[in-house]
Amino acid sequence: MVDKALNSGGETNRFVIFDKKLYMTERKSKSKWGDSKRWYFAFGLLELIEKYGDEVPNVDIVINGEDYPLSSEIETYDTGKKNAKGKKVFAQRTWNETKLGAPPIVFSIARSDGFLDIPWPQNNIWGMDWKGMGMRERPWCVEFKNLIENSLNEPFSRRKAKLFWRGQIRSNANERGGLLRCKTVILPKIGRKSDANFFDVAANGVVVGKGGRRIPGVSTHSGKQISAKARCNYKYLVHVEGMTYSLAQLPQSLCGSLMLMSKYRYYTVFERAYRANGYYLPIAKPIYDANAKGLSLGVEREKEACANISDVLSWAESKENREKVENMLQKTRAFVKKEYGPEGISIYMLNVLKKYKSLMKFEKSDIRKLHGPVTMNEIQKYTKRREKCPIISHM
Repeated sequence: MVDKALNSGGETNRFVIFDKKLYMTERKSKSKWGDSKRWYFAFGLLELIEKYGDEVPNVDIVINGEDYPLSSEIETYDTGKKNAKGKKVFAQRTWNETKLGAPPIVFSIARSDGFLDIPWPQNNIWGMDWKGMGMRERPWCVEFKNLIENSLNEPFSRRKAKLFWRGQIRSNANERGGLLRCKTVILPKIGRKSDANFFDVAANGVVVGKGGRRIPGVSTHSGKQISAKARCNYKYLVHVEGMTYSLAQLPQSLCGSLMLMSKYRYYTVFERAYRANGYYLPIAKPIYDANAKGLSLGVEREKEACANISDVLSWAESKENREKVENMLQKTRAFVKKEYGPEGISIYMLNVLKKYKSLMKFEKSDIRKLHGPVTMNEIQKYTKRREKCPIISHM
């Protein structure tokens, strides 16, 4: 079962916890993050062992470092046949029809409908390095403290009454480009130019890839990067997915701002909890679709979505809804402060591993084939993280 999970695709690595020691595979990554992802996952597990000791069970797990889930409800397999063009023929079957009898168990950052991956915290909780780019993200324990102390409890009324978003376009061009078009094209076109002024949305970084298509109304000039803290100066933050999920959802949830979210395609463990508790205002998904049957049909759909977002903002700004908004913010702030902090994340990880252990028969694998025992000194050798977690007072 573990071997099947390890070879299910993506950036998978095997981690074995045995007798309070950590062992792992040495699969090197070719991604822009280099090998930092697997080392930061190891950091999180080793930190858990150091914190909880004997409470951490002996487990043999596979963690997927890619942005998409791997464990589908249905298996796609090679039939051994070829079509008229000489290409392999694939078919699908339920896992009950396979020798395994169940899907491989994979711990993944993202999950979506139709997949069974176990949601696991993203690696940038402990850090993220960018190979050859001289960039790295600070560990979440540092950002969490900064946001708690400087942003979370800032009065809502003191913030800018605008809808804010920054991000790269190319990872989800139609939806992210559609949001920008609400401001530059759609709302002015339907006579709501004043509403468009409430949208502070722009692209940063690489807007489109080299030779990529242009989206009407979306500037091809990249904007400036903006810090997690600076985003919190706005009353309203809109969450827009990237290729799969968006890493921005976690720090934005600690802003104390009101988040607007459309229907998900993918979600992380943090976003799943946020949505389940209703700590956001639902909006339509603004999609730019150049391939819609008839350009007018695509524009009509954009008009409906952009008008919906604008109407939701008007509802939130209305004096008669101020008490409802403040009540939602109060509940959200209490929840994220407890559940999204380093302690809350550690407890989630520990509980997941305990549940996994209770359902799986642990067999001591030949750990001599794995790398380890892994040490913190070794992790520091292969990552750029140097900051230690600050002490967070329980206010």
